[in-house]
Amino acid sequence: MKSLAQLKKELLADGVIDASEVKELEVALYADGKIDTEEAEFLLI
Repeated sequence: MKSLAQLKKELLADGVIDASEVKELEVALYADGKIDTEEAEFLLI
């Protein structure tokens, strides 16, 4: 699985987050069934 830093870099590379990237983000963030502090901060930045 990608790190949050790598995922962020890829998501922001073209300046647009499309539907497939939203799905990838959802899968990564909910992989363990919850959003932890690091993941919540990722969403806010």
